[in-house]
Amino acid sequence: MDYPEKIRLAIQYMEEHSSEKILLEEIAKASFISPFHFHRIFKSITNSTPREYIERIRIERAAHLFIDMDKSMELYLKNLQNALGENNESAK
Repeated sequence: MDYPEKIRLAIQYMEEHSSEKILLEEIAKASFISPFHFHRIFKSITNSTPREYIERIRIERAAHLFIDMDKSMELYLKNLQNALGENNESAK
């Protein structure tokens, strides 16, 4: 298995466990590389440290949740307006 494939395994592990506390040793183990070499190789391939990469995953997930929450709130408010008859033209 070559290094890009091993880093792909590491990224997959980080994405699957991003809501948990992840140790460098665990990610390295999932990619079949020693922690020292893993950190060095990961940085050279992704241009970020494993910690930076995990933080980016978490920020992106939080942003998606925020967007989904905003859409849900808009839908809730529309439904509430409809239930209260505020969008009913015949009431005017």
